[in-house]
Amino acid sequence: MATKPTSADFDSLFSKYSNSKARVEALTGLLDPDIAKPKPSASPSKVDLGSISSEGEKSVSVTIKNSSRGYLSGSISLSGNGQGITVNQTSIEGGPVTVSVRARALGLPAGSRQTANISVSTNGGTLQIPVSFTVSAPVFRMIGRSLAWGCLWALGFWLFRLCLGSISGISGNLLPWLSSGDQLQQVNGGGVFFISIIFFGGLFAYLYYMARMRRVSVLGSSDERR
Repeated sequence: MATKPTSADFDSLFSKYSNSKARVEALTGLLDPDIAKPKPSASPSKVDLGSISSEGEKSVSVTIKNSSRGYLSGSISLSGNGQGITVNQTSIEGGPVTVSVRARALGLPAGSRQTANISVSTNGGTLQIPVSFTVSAPVFRMIGRSLAWGCLWALGFWLFRLCLGSISGISGNLLPWLSSGDQLQQVNGGGVFFISIIFFGGLFAYLYYMARMRRVSVLGSSDERR
């Protein structure tokens, strides 16, 4: 036998819900305990964003709706230790709501797996939507930048060499290795340019890699302090 609602039950109902439709739904359930409650569901039911470059980001939409009768009301939040994951909605009232899930891998360690849950807490129960992605190193971008900077430095070096060579006697006195007879003939013209690309490209790639690793270390330390 169902227990008859008291005045305290009604007072609690009105203080708990600010939305009039949510109050009506709660009142319906209070007067008829056997009636079906709202039920949250999500499409998709889980989100795997795959591999994301440590300089990139991805986003996907998740639709949360009521798969039963009545009025669905509640909150949306993130839980878990995953970094770089955000959502743009904090509540659901009534009809379907589209949640934009964004994953940003900037500064996260390459190879790490980031996981979190979208927690939906409603008047019809709770729902957990797993979200995950893997951080990958931006290999092709690193190679492209290294080659680009290598070409620029090589071009500057080549032009510098040509300018010195056009001034009689200066190249030999100032930088003897630029005009060392047979060796200069072997790497003349385009050869100097090509060798410079390899040297400066490799140097820039190394410096860039070290800078990125230092940034990741600093960000990791700050996260641990928080």
